[in-house]
Amino acid sequence: MRERRRGRAAIVPAVLAAAVLAAAVLAGSAVAAQPRDPARLYGDLCAECHGPDRLGRSGPPLVPEALGRRRPDELARVIREGLPATAMPAFQGLLREGEAGALARYLLTPLPGEPVFGLEEIRESREVFAREDELPQRPVFDADPLDLFVLVEKADHHASVIDGDRFVRLARFPTPRSLHGGPKFSPDGRFVHFVSREGWVLRYDLWGLRPVARVRVGIATRNIALSPDGRFLVAGNLLPRTLAVLDARTLDPVEVIAVRGADDTPSRVSAVYQARPRGSLVVALRDVPEAWELVPAEPWERRRLRRIPLPEPMDDFFFDPSYRHLVGASRRGAGAVAVDLDSGAVVARIDLPGMPHLASGVSFERNGRRLFAVPHLKEGMV
Repeated sequence: MRERRRGRAAIVPAVLAAAVLAAAVLAGSAVAAQPRDPARLYGDLCAECHGPDRLGRSGPPLVPEALGRRRPDELARVIREGLPATAMPAFQGLLREGEAGALARYLLTPLPGEPVFGLEEIRESREVFAREDELPQRPVFDADPLDLFVLVEKADHHASVIDGDRFVRLARFPTPRSLHGGPKFSPDGRFVHFVSREGWVLRYDLWGLRPVARVRVGIATRNIALSPDGRFLVAGNLLPRTLAVLDARTLDPVEVIAVRGADDTPSRVSAVYQARPRGSLVVALRDVPEAWELVPAEPWERRRLRRIPLPEPMDDFFFDPSYRHLVGASRRGAGAVAVDLDSGAVVARIDLPGMPHLASGVSFERNGRRLFAVPHLKEGMV
């Protein structure tokens, strides 16, 4: 009888020990399952490709200005599942519950300060692939050099040069990834320029079918425009908040203009477009109610900058055929305004609901009246 009691007494501590051990294991699992700090997670999973400062390396920058209007749930899905046909892997198997969402929110958090990307940084990024004396004196093909068009292949970051008469591809070449804003041609039609959302500008010789040079003008770039005489190339940046001016022929930096409103408020650049009949470039500012008219000069130091007050900041715009008026709108749903560029006055307000894409607008005459049409970014309508 004593032996049986002694056996039961020995079992009880063993059971208690097992219970304590199980509780410890469960507690450890609960601790292990807690989401990790997103900044540390970024360092472990993302920094090697996207840079420890989130400003890009072999992968693109991961800052709000470069990520556009992506929602946290979209970014979390990319983090979990990766991106097909890119080097972006799927991290689903390495993440704990909730970590993809936390990391996505971290990426959409602004940097603590404005990064520096000025003349020195632009100059250091410049690469020359062909000197001017190495370029051919005439086209290396028998197609009409003024009847070419460039097809941008977004998915795999290439472009093709197409003979517009025969619809035959003359060349295919790699471009910077995430091109934006459309190719810009030199006045003589010989050179074409591309810009990526990550700030890389590429100059390509259509006669020789070869790249000439490339340079990085910013961290997150909106678009580029050539001066009407083709001498200068101007890039509008979201980050840093600057206009970068290059010598179009060499892609050497000429000036970096800090973009600030009349009240000294810094602003991102929404768009910069050439106004050839005016001999100028017109710039829309995203964060202050102004448009700028930039008049180039030779030498550049004599250039002029004119501020045009607006009722509200402008995201995008297009010109009427006379280039006297621009029609612009913000993405805040307040409609569009028509501005007389000579006087700076708002001459009309236009009810445009939703999100019009004015850069793709067209103007035409019908029954003696001047009309314009513009596509809607969020709905299948014009």
